[in-house]
Amino acid sequence: MTSLNQKNPLALAHQWFRRKFQHEKSHRTEQQEVGAAAEQAAEVWLRKNCRIRTVERNWIYGKGELDLVAKDAEILVFIEVRARQESALVSGYHSITKHKKEVLRRCALEYLKQCRPYPRHFRFDIVEVGLNNLVIRNVRHFKNVPIFRKHDRPTHL
Repeated sequence: MTSLNQKNPLALAHQWFRRKFQHEKSHRTEQQEVGAAAEQAAEVWLRKNCRIRTVERNWIYGKGELDLVAKDAEILVFIEVRARQESALVSGYHSITKHKKEVLRRCALEYLKQCRPYPRHFRFDIVEVGLNNLVIRNVRHFKNVPIFRKHDRPTHL
């Protein structure tokens, strides 16, 4: 787990969030706007602090969605971003239910089926964006969260 208070990497995402949220009339709900800003903040933070580069955003399969699909060197990383108020009783990490993990697992496996060449290594991460009155305060990164089963590998490798 890595943590960072808002300084350089998040300033850009925070400014973007404030402009978008306060000035743009959108068909999206407030919760969707906050989620989009948190995804942007997570993407910026991961690129600057972990050298993880995004290859897909909001990839949808069925009723599920992968917030970010990224590369960490040669590892394909599926990332769920959770925006939480700092005062929330349940952390972003713990807010992901067993059902949500299964939906994310199915989405990730479907994404993997479409990859050519098939990645030798992949993992699932959670990024928690802490908010205080719609101000981004910190980012926490949880690597290699266990959602995959040992048989979640293609037989043709």
